[in-house]
Amino acid sequence: MATAEPTAAGLVPDRRRAAAGRRPPDRLERLLLTLATHRVPDGHLRRSAMAAAVALTAVLTTGLAAQLAYLGLDWNGILDDDLAALVSGAVGLVYFAAYLTGLGRALLSVRRPSWRLPTLSNLTAQRIRPFPWLLAAAVLLFGLLDRVSRASGISLPATVAASGLFALVVSSLIGLALLRLRHARRELTADEPEHQPAWLGLLGTAAALGVVVSWLGVATGFIALAYFVAVQMLWVGVIVATVYLLIHLLTDLMNTLLSPRGRSGQRLQATFKLDPRWNRPPCCSPASSAWGWCCWRWPPC
Repeated sequence: MATAEPTAAGLVPDRRRAAAGRRPPDRLERLLLTLATHRVPDGHLRRSAMAAAVALTAVLTTGLAAQLAYLGLDWNGILDDDLAALVSGAVGLVYFAAYLTGLGRALLSVRRPSWRLPTLSNLTAQRIRPFPWLLAAAVLLFGLLDRVSRASGISLPATVAASGLFALVVSSLIGLALLRLRHARRELTADEPEHQPAWLGLLGTAAALGVVVSWLGVATGFIALAYFVAVQMLWVGVIVATVYLLIHLLTDLMNTLLSPRGRSGQRLQATFKLDPRWNRPPCCSPASSAWGWCCWRWPPC
């Protein structure tokens, strides 16, 4: 399903809801939407810049709140070294959980489909909407449990059991998300097909294989293997989503800066005395290829 260009229509307020009833994340996201609409040039850059802003804002707001709480607890260094290390590790977990939640919220964009980066249908985005924050909650909960157990010297069997439970919970959430994705694609009508790139299908297959391996590891007693696979699946998912967002952001930024229809593109054309015909063939515009390879291979007519 092709996503539409983000427009100011996405900023029309729902008049049935009072402004006082909105949650703080909704108000902050609405402020970011207003800034993106009025300050970012027209085009795909609005969408990618908005997604990056939502992810970073989630990290800054929640993470800074946790950091301020830590500074308040450790005022004048009243905490001992072990307790300070425990609280500092908990703050790091809060940062990661906030980034995971914000990244999922930014990429899915359930409430504003026209601002969504991935080519996901509305049904698919709604089905997998709760999984980013569920995974973030699991990471935060089990991470705190692991750090507390290490600091308090809990027995090794209890630590192994917690690791196995973490692997089971994370792999189950990922498996359930894959099942929901599959069911959502089946429910899509012929009028709304959902196309996905080949690399995304390979990534889903690898994730399904990782879920099976993690479950088998827990069932057969290979807790370390199951824990390792679950952690790697989580990290790979976060890295792939982050790289996907950054690629879109950088590509859209280059397209905007080097577009011959924009101010910066026109300045480059005037400064370097470029032929005006460079903006006619789509493949020969600097926005399509920053390195000029396409223009070298297929020169303008």
